[in-house]
Amino acid sequence: MLTGYAVRFNERSEPMHGANGAEFVEEVIPGALARLRERRDVKALIGHDPTKVIGSTRSGTLTLIPDAIGLRFELQPPNSPTGHDLIESVRRGDLDGVSFGFRTIADKWLPDTRPPVRQLLDVDVFELSIVAWPAYREAGVIIEPRALEYAAELVTCESRQLRARELDALTVRLRAIR
Repeated sequence: MLTGYAVRFNERSEPMHGANGAEFVEEVIPGALARLRERRDVKALIGHDPTKVIGSTRSGTLTLIPDAIGLRFELQPPNSPTGHDLIESVRRGDLDGVSFGFRTIADKWLPDTRPPVRQLLDVDVFELSIVAWPAYREAGVIIEPRALEYAAELVTCESRQLRARELDALTVRLRAIR
């Protein structure tokens, strides 16, 4: 299982650039995630790529836990090559960031700061992504210790299935020879 924070309240993002090219930073204010209760499904993706879905709140493979720090998540990646690669990339530290996709409902600008700060007051979160370069440095992902055990079980199970298929194929060949 992968776990971490997709959002941390009152933490400033890395500098971003708006449509006009002007630099600014963002921060999510406590209470901005209240719409999560209304959302029917939030997807977990790799790198904001909708073709790489690795979890979903609807399916129960992604759990979102808002708390005083921010938005914590628990993710059970799929038992697939993509899921295995993801776990290995997180284990090695190649992927350690988390980002989130959202629609802004309400925000407030603090123009007197340098760079200006965009406070997100109300957002509709529709996805979180495991990424290499998160906008928020403090948002991250780790492997829970029990996830390493799970990954080892998957490899063992796949090895058994592969051996069984190989034995079945050999049996068919031997019967054909007789």
